[in-house]
Amino acid sequence: MAGFRENLESVVASGKKIAVANVGFYQPMMAVVASVEGGENAFSVAHVNGSAVSADSLAQAAKAAKEQSTADFGAAVSEVETENGEKLVLVCLADSQRAWGAKVFAEDGESTKALAGAAITKLCEMLSET
Repeated sequence: MAGFRENLESVVASGKKIAVANVGFYQPMMAVVASVEGGENAFSVAHVNGSAVSADSLAQAAKAAKEQSTADFGAAVSEVETENGEKLVLVCLADSQRAWGAKVFAEDGESTKALAGAAITKLCEMLSET
């Protein structure tokens, strides 16, 4: 989980606001966000009618989170999945124009909390590119 704190602090300092859809792996991810001072000011939960069963539904959930809030971006994270024997989550970010995503793979033996930190790190990296 090294680096997630610095990435999250950078987003907090930027003033960007992210509404996270209440689907998939959002609870462990928000617990990691809460561990950083100011994290809950940057990331908030948006209650949407959606799911995290495919990339398309994840993109729709992220868009809905953005639309139902005053945040700059919407985000959504899938449940923990397995691909070729590896654990991963899909993360998706949306603004008013588009949605884009990435896969975040767990390292061997990585805990759920560490995977949540890795998901935050990826979202923060995606935000830094906007």
